[in-house]
Amino acid sequence: RAILTNPDLLSSTPWSRLLENDFWGTPLNDRGSHGSYRPLCVATFRLNHLLGGLEPWGYHLVNVALHAACTVLVVRVARKVLPGRNNLGHAITGFLFAAHPIHSEAVAGVVGRADLLACLLTLTAFLAYSAHCERTRSPFPLLLALVSSTLATLAKETGISSLALCLLWELCRGESSR
Repeated sequence: RAILTNPDLLSSTPWSRLLENDFWGTPLNDRGSHGSYRPLCVATFRLNHLLGGLEPWGYHLVNVALHAACTVLVVRVARKVLPGRNNLGHAITGFLFAAHPIHSEAVAGVVGRADLLACLLTLTAFLAYSAHCERTRSPFPLLLALVSSTLATLAKETGISSLALCLLWELCRGESSR
């Protein structure tokens, strides 16, 4: 339903409707609305639809690419949070993330894109925030963290947890620097 019958994917629908409707294309103020506000995810579905119509391979290709990008960022996060320079440990972390069966629904199911986008943007926010903590002269990493957190939340509601992740990093970093 998020793709096959969603009016927000059609080129005749104004882009602004993505901000007014839920994930399924129902107006948020409608009693039948699911209430899931994911305009960024719906925007990617719309781009898929504009480029390839309802052909499933394009939607699946984007999900696989997003999962691959998430895996790369998981390895980068592992390098940041795991002590030492144990490249094998970082590689194992990436492999486990990439191959773990819990991710199969998000990657294989097209509507799982919301989870993939939220993951990608949450990891980006964390990496940007941790970079901000290391070199505070440039405002760019902090700005990137804030934008990524906002976009993660617009991809899926759970993206708001990226702010909690950054706060947790700040608390842990503060403890280790004392």
